[in-house]
Amino acid sequence: MHLLEVTGLTKRFGGLVAIANLDFNVEKGVILGIIGPNGAGKTTLYNLITGFIKPTGGKVLFKGKDITRLSANRRASIGLVRNFQTTGLFNEMTCLESMMVAHHLSRKTWIPAQLFKSAGFRKEDRRIRENADEILSYMGMEGLKDIVVKNLPHGHLRALGVALALAANPELLLLDEPVTGMNETETENMIEKIKGIRAERGITTLVVEHHMSAIMGLSDRIMVINFGKKIADGIPRDVVQNRDVIEAYLGVQKERDNGSVSKKL
Repeated sequence: MHLLEVTGLTKRFGGLVAIANLDFNVEKGVILGIIGPNGAGKTTLYNLITGFIKPTGGKVLFKGKDITRLSANRRASIGLVRNFQTTGLFNEMTCLESMMVAHHLSRKTWIPAQLFKSAGFRKEDRRIRENADEILSYMGMEGLKDIVVKNLPHGHLRALGVALALAANPELLLLDEPVTGMNETETENMIEKIKGIRAERGITTLVVEHHMSAIMGLSDRIMVINFGKKIADGIPRDVVQNRDVIEAYLGVQKERDNGSVSKKL
C-alpha cells in the first residue's frame, strides 16, 4: 500500500487548468523531489495535497484512506504536515515558545485539564518542552531557543520552519523550498538534516525546491510537472536527461554545426 496516492487530481481556476489529471504515488520512507518551471503548478499541488484548497476532480489517498474532502487541520492531525516559507505567525515569540505552540496537534489532555493545569497537563507540558528542545537541537538551533523569531537570520528562519513542521509529528512531511536563499554551507547543512529526518526519524518527505543541485542530491526519485501535467518521474540521473524536462526548463537549442541538442540542465 502506498503512503500517499494521487489519482486524476485536477484543479481549475476559472478557465485556467492549474493541475491536469495528475497521477502519482509515494512509498513509505522515500524522499520525492517535485520540480518544474515557475508556474508549473507545484504550489497548487501542495495546497491540494494538504487540503488548503479543494480539487475540481480526482482523489488524494493517505495510508489507503480517501482524504480528498478532509480539512487541512484534520490532515495535519493524522500525520500529513507541511512547512511554510514564512514563520510570520510566530514573529513575536521566542523559538521555544513557537515550538510549544506548534505541538498543539499532538496534545492529548482535555481542555479542562489544560485550564486547571492538572498533573496530567503538567506532565504533558514537560514532554512537549523536552521534545521542542530536542527538535531545535537537531536542527542546529539549541543555542537560539530564547531568541525572538523575528530576530533570526534567514538560514535559521528556514530551519525553524522545518522544526515547526516536525513538532506536529508528521508521517509525511511536505517541504516547500527549504533551502531557498541559503548560502552554500547552510544549504549543505539543510540537505543533511532532511536526509536525517528520513533516516533517523522514519519520516517520508516530499520536497519542492528550485535549487537543482540540492534536489538532485537529496531525492530518491524526482517528479517533474509543467503546466499542471507530469512530464517525467524517475531517478535523478534519468530525469535530468529527459528531453521533455530539458525543453521545459531551457527549450531546445540546435547547434548549427551538427544539429545536436544542447543539454544544460
